[in-house]
Amino acid sequence: MNNTNFIKMNQKLTFSSDLQNLNIADCIVDTISKQNQVNPDLYGNILLSLTEAISNAIVHGNKFHTNKKVTVSFQIEENYILNISVED
Repeated sequence: MNNTNFIKMNQKLTFSSDLQNLNIADCIVDTISKQNQVNPDLYGNILLSLTEAISNAIVHGNKFHTNKKVTVSFQIEENYILNISVED
């Protein structure tokens, strides 16, 4: 990440446990990447990891019950550490 454009982030998104919501992973990674100039070589790895975690929460954790929720929290600290957690 480029030091001159660093933006500290701390956000949480909650959505229904529906596979159609997997595109939320794209939005999160796009936002993080654009605002903090994430190395393009890392973009795909972050997106794949987050998509898989959301999918696992929907399929295995919530058993496709759309009335259940998935929560994605992500933070970027001043030392450029990206933390993402997915809860079902």
